[in-house]
Amino acid sequence: MTNKEEKYDVFLNHNSVDKPWACRLKTTLQAHGLKVWLDNDEIRPGELVVAALERGLRESRAVALVVSPEALHSGWVQEEYSRAIALSVQGELNLIPLLLRDAELPGFLANRSWGRFPNG
Repeated sequence: MTNKEEKYDVFLNHNSVDKPWACRLKTTLQAHGLKVWLDNDEIRPGELVVAALERGLRESRAVALVVSPEALHSGWVQEEYSRAIALSVQGELNLIPLLLRDAELPGFLANRSWGRFPNG
């Protein structure tokens, strides 16, 4: 593991359709003492979104990838997913897939343990 500055325990990667579920997850994780990066709380007005996402990933110990049918078709989620895979392979962070509704696990996540939330 590198000597990066870790401000967050988990970065929540999700599609906007899943925002309410991601917000509830953040509240639950915070109730258990975890620091959570969620875009609408961490991206400052006027900040470049890509720079904020990169900063959030860099400052997090783990990424919770919220995999829903909509997320699998989202360009932004795919970009964050690709970056998270790269950082995970380098040992920079842990990648935790969270499957919502009837989503299927993408290929590169198949070798990881995951959580399923069918009513998410």
